[in-house]
Amino acid sequence: ALEPELQDAIAGGDEVTMEGAIRGFLMLADATRGPNHANQLSIAQPALFDLMDRLFAKMFHQDKPTMETLWRQRGEASATQQATEKVLKFKESADSEGEMAPKAGNENSRRTLLTVRQVSMSRQQTLAGLVKSESAKSQDAQHAAADRLELAQMIELSRWRNNIRARLKIAATTCILAVVEGGESQIIPHKVLTTLQWTGIAEQMNSCYQSLKKQQAGAEEDAEDLKERAQLFEEGILYCFCLKYMVAYDEDNQYILPAIKPHRQAMKYFSHHTGYVEIVRDKRLERLFFQLPDACLPGGPLDQPFVEMYDTDRSEVNRKNLQFIDNLVRLIKKEEHNSLIRASRLAFCVTRWGAICKATFWLSLLIHLLLICSSYSPEWLQLRVEQRFAERVEAGLATEAEAIFHDSVTPVSRHVAFALSGLLLLLCLVRAVAFCVGALPNILRVALEVQGGAEPEEVIEEEENSEASSPGRFLKKAQRGCSAAAPLLRFLISPFVRCM
Repeated sequence: ALEPELQDAIAGGDEVTMEGAIRGFLMLADATRGPNHANQLSIAQPALFDLMDRLFAKMFHQDKPTMETLWRQRGEASATQQATEKVLKFKESADSEGEMAPKAGNENSRRTLLTVRQVSMSRQQTLAGLVKSESAKSQDAQHAAADRLELAQMIELSRWRNNIRARLKIAATTCILAVVEGGESQIIPHKVLTTLQWTGIAEQMNSCYQSLKKQQAGAEEDAEDLKERAQLFEEGILYCFCLKYMVAYDEDNQYILPAIKPHRQAMKYFSHHTGYVEIVRDKRLERLFFQLPDACLPGGPLDQPFVEMYDTDRSEVNRKNLQFIDNLVRLIKKEEHNSLIRASRLAFCVTRWGAICKATFWLSLLIHLLLICSSYSPEWLQLRVEQRFAERVEAGLATEAEAIFHDSVTPVSRHVAFALSGLLLLLCLVRAVAFCVGALPNILRVALEVQGGAEPEEVIEEEENSEASSPGRFLKKAQRGCSAAAPLLRFLISPFVRCM
């Protein structure tokens, strides 16, 4: 197995060996793409999958070293060194006592020797204490600087190890996806499904997820840490691609679902960032997974149905495809314009457009209900209503409820209606600004494109039908103007239609 050699290369900083292993996996992936069914069958061997299993089972992300890590490693090293020194000193003392001891075993000479040793050791300790007390501050500063330097070296080494581990596992996962690409036969996917240990892949995905959570909950990160975060995300989402792709072949739910079950949060997180599409290639239906941009995530600015993209004439295939591409290009230009607005101070013109439209609609509805329920009368009828009410009071026909409603409810409802009308006017102004900034440029651009695209055909028709009368030309120009104004009318009416 190559896994121990790769682990030793990572621990020893052997970049040449690791680059060779990474390029080997990527070369195998390139050889199977296309898909190349013969190469897929040749590469899908148990020995390769066993190596991947060992990599996924033993290579995990290393946390960032701290000063405590440095002190702990120093303590372990110093304890080992002290034990070794004690053993050596014991052997040396035993040998020296054996040489210096008299053959007759004179007790007085032995005691004298021990006294001399004790005196010399006490003198050495006293001198060492004096030197230490004099240069304690300078030594502490030197030790602190050495600690910081050593910690920086440890952080750099751990960053390189994490980088090389992630690149190796990304290359191995890319190789797995390339081997099962295409789905030309069921042999290779079932071989991969039954040979690989999917629990190791799920654990690696969860490890990436936990590391990302720690970085998100931590303090501000520098540029290199952000680079590691992007690499962690790439590694984790590739594991998610593998699990999502192979779950369709696990008909009895024996491999994939039991591996995912302990790590549902990690799978949910990466699935949230995963897009899915089906394509037909060489008369085969293939599933493709890809990473969604941040703007396309659920709740993002591009998380919209985009129904206008499918507004095409489906009577002819070629015309449908051309119109589909034209609609797609228009949507891209529209989103490019909206992205510029989102980056400015007028971002609310795009991000809050739907909320502004709904607010104006419901506020106007509330005002109308208030006016209806409070029997509001316009200013030109106000005098007549007051005279009629006074006549009823004089004739004794007005009830107590009518008097309370006239004296208490009507004035309050009138003031409230005025206040809400002022608020509605303010919202309408905001909506007008948002419309002019966000939507009007797109509408004008689409109208000009439609008008400009229709002109050549109409010119040709006019040249061919030179006998056409001037009223016919006028009708064509009117029709062109109406078609250019149609998007504007549709845009103005659509918010009210949606709210209804």
